[in-house]
Amino acid sequence: MSRLRNQGVRRFIAGVATCALVAGTVVTAVAGGSAQAAAVITEFPLASGGASPVGLVAGADGNLWVAEAASNSIARVTPSGASTEFSLPTANSAPLFLAAGPDGNVWFTEHDGSRIGKITPAGAISEFATLTGGSGPAGITAGPDGNLWFTESLVDQIGRITTAGVITEFPVPTPFSGVGGITAGADGNLWFTETAANKLGRLTPAGAITEFTVPTANSQPAGITSGPDGALWFTERSASKVARSSTAGAITEVATPTAAAMPTGITTGPDGALWFTESQANKVGHLTPGSAIVEETIPTAGADATDITTGPDKNVWFTETGVGKVGRRAEAVPETLPEASTITVAANPNYAIEGGTDGAFAITRSGDMASSVNVLYTVTGTASSGTDYSALPSVVIPAGKTSVTIPVHALVDNLDDDVETVVVTLSHSISYTIGLPSTATVTIGQTAPATACAAPPAASYTDHEKFDVFAGNIDCVSHYGLAQGFEDGSYGPTLDVSRAQMASFVARLLVKVGVQFPSTLTDVFPGDSAGLPHELSIDVLGSVGIFDGTTGEQGDKYGVSEPMRRDDMAQILVNAYKVITGTPLPAGSAGQFADVKNGGDPHGTGTDNADAIRALANSRVVKGKTTTTYEPASPVSRAEFAAFFARYLQLLVDAGHLTPM
Repeated sequence: MSRLRNQGVRRFIAGVATCALVAGTVVTAVAGGSAQAAAVITEFPLASGGASPVGLVAGADGNLWVAEAASNSIARVTPSGASTEFSLPTANSAPLFLAAGPDGNVWFTEHDGSRIGKITPAGAISEFATLTGGSGPAGITAGPDGNLWFTESLVDQIGRITTAGVITEFPVPTPFSGVGGITAGADGNLWFTETAANKLGRLTPAGAITEFTVPTANSQPAGITSGPDGALWFTERSASKVARSSTAGAITEVATPTAAAMPTGITTGPDGALWFTESQANKVGHLTPGSAIVEETIPTAGADATDITTGPDKNVWFTETGVGKVGRRAEAVPETLPEASTITVAANPNYAIEGGTDGAFAITRSGDMASSVNVLYTVTGTASSGTDYSALPSVVIPAGKTSVTIPVHALVDNLDDDVETVVVTLSHSISYTIGLPSTATVTIGQTAPATACAAPPAASYTDHEKFDVFAGNIDCVSHYGLAQGFEDGSYGPTLDVSRAQMASFVARLLVKVGVQFPSTLTDVFPGDSAGLPHELSIDVLGSVGIFDGTTGEQGDKYGVSEPMRRDDMAQILVNAYKVITGTPLPAGSAGQFADVKNGGDPHGTGTDNADAIRALANSRVVKGKTTTTYEPASPVSRAEFAAFFARYLQLLVDAGHLTPM
């Protein structure tokens, strides 16, 4: 990593210092800008005093994760400051920066080891070597396409790695560019800094790169983040400036109050401000778009603050590379703040037609209504603001109001293009908490999207009046011929779905979408028999690989009369999606359901289908029994089956593998 250090991208490994045995807390006053409330900066020594922590990120498990370059470890730090270290399998790899992945794991770069690492919430580490040896991976971020993107600082390349570990590399046009930080922009592209070339780079998910020169010569752009205003914000170490770039590449700069401060890491904070470290000035600073910079002094001298992020506790956290600590910045008197509202977002309608119907995002709050609240959000997706749709406005929910609507007006571009997406994701703020759903998508097209279950005819079941809120879903799956009633003419919405019945539901769907089956079927579970027609359905599913050992079967027995569990149903649907489309369903993230984690007896109270449940939840197919629990081991009722399958049919329509009826 000598080239990076000599170029001044950052002093990745600072001097080794002896850590205090207890965390230190200091109340500081702020300098610069307008008057502010006092703040508390608390410092926590890491387990290895000479760890040289560089990057940090908030994980999906509610902890912070820290890259310790000198001790060759990844540390898990709780919001209370307790740390646990996990050593890397490859010695002397020098982990640098981290990103929370879409799979619920934390991904990180290994600069000297030329590897990308993955660590699970439990601390299990996997490593993937970059295609180019000696590449010096540095910055890393989760991309808009469900992959991780990283910079290769020693070979002037940007890398992409899937959650399965498949790596692709893209060369940067300018040689000896010294690529450093990277982030996902609100425009659906990746943005990165070129420290040695004094440029900012924009990379499409397809690999096309555009470069923009920073106005101040030899400024050494370093850290970069997507701001609350949809622009890119980055630090200039040598110039001691914080800069803003529009998604078109127009750059403006703001000097730090302290000269030679060497701003390094940068992030959007919980208050909507841009927070950054000043490694040479021993400070952290922040500004809101259009305002002056405010600086706060770190208690320990020579801290060499490097990276910075918003923690799971909605405070700002940063690494102190020079003294082996992490710091936390919080308001001095948070107990005086009013009870926060909970904010959610939903798309309704979830599509916009060019020159026609507008889509909309509904921003809703619950809890405190006494005052207005400024809601922060980021915009991603494949559509471009100003080209495909009108720019989205800022959001303020007035006092006494529960919601506001963000219209999505699609612009006529006279292009016969594919459908495009606008994705709104809520950002953290000290003014509210984020509930679920926290992200929503509006699709832009030239015509209204096909709907799987727009207005199905009412099914003729004798107990139709008992369907309640599930009536439309039951009508839908019956119209497609997937569900059938009992001999007495009833549907039985409250009855459990048996495993044999579920096999027939899925087999009928595979037939409808045109899946090809072997001409000769074998009895895949000779230990029990469901009788016709269910036995044939079970063998059909077995012939195309739907059953994989985690779908509830035990040995040579399928369990034909047992109720279908919610977790086993999820795995069957995920496996069926891959059979139908030829591609796996995109992974979901951990944290939505507190009771969804692999472990225990999968035929008892445990589950081995956490990934499948998260993927279906991410695709809006399954929902929880409550807002925080899924109840994997609970049986699926026939009414619930209809709701799940109706949403699953829409998923297949959207993917182009099912024609709406």
